[in-house]
Amino acid sequence: MTVRVNVPPGLRLTLGILLIVGGTFGFLPILGFWMIPLGIGVAALDVMPLYRRLRGRAAARKPKTFTLAPLLREEVAKVKHLGLPDTQADFVGTISEMTNEPDLLQDFHYARYGNDVVGFFKIDRDFSRTVARLPKGTHGFRGLLIGAQFQGQGFGHALLSELPGYVARHYLVSGLWLAVDADNSHAIRLYKRHGWVLDGPQRKGRIAMEDVMRLPISADCPSSHVD
Repeated sequence: MTVRVNVPPGLRLTLGILLIVGGTFGFLPILGFWMIPLGIGVAALDVMPLYRRLRGRAAARKPKTFTLAPLLREEVAKVKHLGLPDTQADFVGTISEMTNEPDLLQDFHYARYGNDVVGFFKIDRDFSRTVARLPKGTHGFRGLLIGAQFQGQGFGHALLSELPGYVARHYLVSGLWLAVDADNSHAIRLYKRHGWVLDGPQRKGRIAMEDVMRLPISADCPSSHVD
């Protein structure tokens, strides 16, 4: 016959400690050394759930990392979930349009925060085809897209902060260029904040006049994460 005694959570730790203490005096009458393992087992009923909760909270507080990485064309499914707000439709194509790009001189890259893929961009290895006055082989920054579901969380700033060091590791270039709609004042302010400077006269773009901007790149550009 088995006798089961229900002890409320919170009291099991206290009872377990009392059993362990009593077991240390096992040489006395009534008490016994058998009380030590029993006490450990009873105390563990309260200790283990508490340990798991504390470990879970610590894991939740652990900061996630933000990284940039190359995206192979056969891996574009990783970024297909990135949405595009209607307000940005005039400035950047959809993720499907960009990943269907057949031009092999445009390299794909993505941004990841923890396990979530939050952004996409391209590096054009001959941006002179877009801005004719630039020398052949000039590298361009194109197609920046932070998914609509991830906007407003600072990922655009994080990507542009990581970009110089990332480009320095992957490309032997002294600068990176882009063309941005002159009416897109929000994007221009964002780029300037991260070291981009206006470079030369405006050009006629796909929709409207565009500003050409340049980002200096050096071998010692800082980067906080390894891709």
